[in-house]
Amino acid sequence: MQVFEVSKPLIFRDYLKVLEAIHEEQTLRLDQDGLHVRVMDASHWGMLELDLPIQYFDRWGIVEPVKMCLNVEELNKVLKRMNKQDSYMQLDYNHENARATFTLVSDIKRSKTIPLMEPIDEEPPIPKIFFKSRTRMILSTLKRIIEDFKDAQCFTIETTDAEIKFSTDTEYAKETTPIDKDNDSILEHQVEENSKAIYRTETFLGMLKTFVKVSEVATLEFSDSMPLKLDVELPQGSMVYYLAPMIGV
Repeated sequence: MQVFEVSKPLIFRDYLKVLEAIHEEQTLRLDQDGLHVRVMDASHWGMLELDLPIQYFDRWGIVEPVKMCLNVEELNKVLKRMNKQDSYMQLDYNHENARATFTLVSDIKRSKTIPLMEPIDEEPPIPKIFFKSRTRMILSTLKRIIEDFKDAQCFTIETTDAEIKFSTDTEYAKETTPIDKDNDSILEHQVEENSKAIYRTETFLGMLKTFVKVSEVATLEFSDSMPLKLDVELPQGSMVYYLAPMIGV
């Protein structure tokens, strides 16, 4: 059964690289609405949710819901050879043999068939949080800020009506990066209540390095000592990342 066909496959490859960054094994849920993934990283610090509607795809062959659990790292071994000459990619699914075949089409066809694993029945739940601070900003700026803190185990985010501030405080140095709400990198800034929370630097930076490859803008939401939500804007569909806070640091 042909599951889907998508043009501009380089963009789809970048989405898969984001998935690989959080966990090498992924369960893709495919139904009449599109493709859905919700996965938590191995450390349980972060969780990613990706939804691509059927409008994103050039052809969609799903009638009954299908779950496909695959090793994204293995798949990306063939997708990394993708180039601009590839006009589209298609996915075929063999339920009886539990195999998925990805085919790249240009002037030639290149296919890779990989075995599927037993899908995970339960997905991690979405955190139910009322966020008090919301900042829509340029994603590359956020990445650059957190890169400055890469030697620190954790970083702090604080918000007021006037600014959003990022900082670290270690025994060797204290670094602070405040950004006024009128800064060109800040597109929207809404604070219902001044908020402050601490997050793991390595985990967040690792994901930001992949997010900047698929988007230019993201909305960061959080509240006092609560999980962070980063809504990464896509042309079609949605990509949302949650990061647990560090408590008692």
